[in-house]
Amino acid sequence: MNTHPNKVQNVISLTQQERYDYFVRKTADSMHLWGLFQDGWAISQGNSISIPFWPEECFAQMCATAEWSGLNAKCIEMDKFLENWLPGMERDNRTCLIFPTPTDKGLLKTPQALKFDLRNELSKYE
Repeated sequence: MNTHPNKVQNVISLTQQERYDYFVRKTADSMHLWGLFQDGWAISQGNSISIPFWPEECFAQMCATAEWSGLNAKCIEMDKFLENWLPGMERDNRTCLIFPTPTDKGLLKTPQALKFDLRNELSKYE
């Protein structure tokens, strides 16, 4: 997918909260989101293990550097994310790292909080 460079720059310049809000709106609208994958999904280790997610392929792919070098953007369908991923992450005590950029770590959310926000946004489409 070709994304206009100005759009990319404008979106990655948003604050963590603004990028989170963009993520929720964009993924609810498109019904999918993106992670990085190569023989396993990308993770980030801090106080807990987090899995990073992005709203569009281009943003995920631009973060496939450093610790995530060699990984490729991979699409996750919204239904599977809500029904399988988030409950599994909650069970495994994982957190969601939403929309990191090459220069910003992104916003940490619990699976429950992300599920609530996504379902709330999806309800606007019904």
